[in-house]
Amino acid sequence: MIHENKELEESILGTVIQNPEILITINPILKVDYLYHFQNKTVLRAIYTLLESKSDIDLLSVTLTVKKTGDLESIGGSAFIAGLATKAVSPYSIEQKCRIIHQLFMLRELKSLGDRIIKYSIEPSADPFDISEMIEGKITEIINIKSDKIPSIGEVFAELITEINEVLDSGKPTGILSGLKNLDNRTGGWQNGNLIIVAARPGMGKTATALHLAKFPGFNGTPIAIFSLEMTAQELVGRLASSETQINSTLINQKKIDRFQLNQLGANCNALIDAPIYIDDTSGLTITDLKSKAKKLFYERDIKMIIVDYLQLMRGEGEGNREQEISSISRGLKTLAKDLNIPVIALAQLNRQCEARADKRPILSDLRDGGSIEQDADIVSFLFRPEMYKDVYKMGYEFNGEVIDTNNLMLFDIAKGRGLKTGEIALKFYGEFMRIENYNMF
Repeated sequence: MIHENKELEESILGTVIQNPEILITINPILKVDYLYHFQNKTVLRAIYTLLESKSDIDLLSVTLTVKKTGDLESIGGSAFIAGLATKAVSPYSIEQKCRIIHQLFMLRELKSLGDRIIKYSIEPSADPFDISEMIEGKITEIINIKSDKIPSIGEVFAELITEINEVLDSGKPTGILSGLKNLDNRTGGWQNGNLIIVAARPGMGKTATALHLAKFPGFNGTPIAIFSLEMTAQELVGRLASSETQINSTLINQKKIDRFQLNQLGANCNALIDAPIYIDDTSGLTITDLKSKAKKLFYERDIKMIIVDYLQLMRGEGEGNREQEISSISRGLKTLAKDLNIPVIALAQLNRQCEARADKRPILSDLRDGGSIEQDADIVSFLFRPEMYKDVYKMGYEFNGEVIDTNNLMLFDIAKGRGLKTGEIALKFYGEFMRIENYNMF
């Protein structure tokens, strides 16, 4: 079976000819080789030739460029190119359509690889190690979703200026917001390509925080992926429902609510039902498993952020001690964030060292299983709830020079942040409802 879609290829070409300004978006993700049909490849090659020479792109210029190569008649003449314009679709959907074409290309390449594996493996002199090395190299080449084009410093600067103008025009930050004003003011939102670690001891609200960080953008239409290695998808959804209805999350997940509360769930969870939040609750994922699933969601669902709950529950690959495994996992998560150019938030467990100190606040050395997490991450943050240590903070908690009540107080402490001011950010945490809110000092 050959994976191709002639009509989809032609609709993309028609849309580009009618709206050449969209090339700035699709140029990095649509290569000529991704197309299957000769006619369409020829037209796209002509479009890119015009783009390279900074010439106008329209029906006439594309036709003349194809004619210069001597391929005009073989693709059906000028009538074929003119017909493409009638197949144009909305430019707003073009990026997703290009990703589908890329997926079809990858499937064709994978089929070709499978044929090569069969051919080489039945030879009398077959070497399994050589074949394995060939497979690994080819898979990496096929799955790599980044453009091969290395931009000049001028192109990067132009892209930076364009994004700054977009922010100034829209008034919106570039990052994905949490909806927690104190936190968003500090971070400016989670930035593309960043690995953000949110670490804490058990019971501090890691999963509730992860759900809130997914819920706010998700409820506002931003596709989010959650990889939950500890809890089931249903348990997480039960917690989200609790935060929306303020019905005890344990009662929801134990199915012990009454009919009135059930009606409340139905009446108050419309945003949850419609949210593009995707939960994978496969336990024991390896970093390779997670990358594969994440890239599939990126192509199919256009996810804009990934949350992993939590890092130390992932399985290592190959030999080595646990510290080496964690190093491989954290490095893999950072690579994934860069490859997809989206934020990856990974929850992490802290060791018990902070429990033995008089001051219970976490520090970077408390990160469990080595310092590679700190090294790979762009942001390392800790969650801390002073009310869990009432004997230590019985007189209140000193925050920004004031002693404040510890009831429902959660500190989001940025211990490392590239370009960010470090320090504590005050939030409110209501554990019964798995709900996190901004902390208002006044």
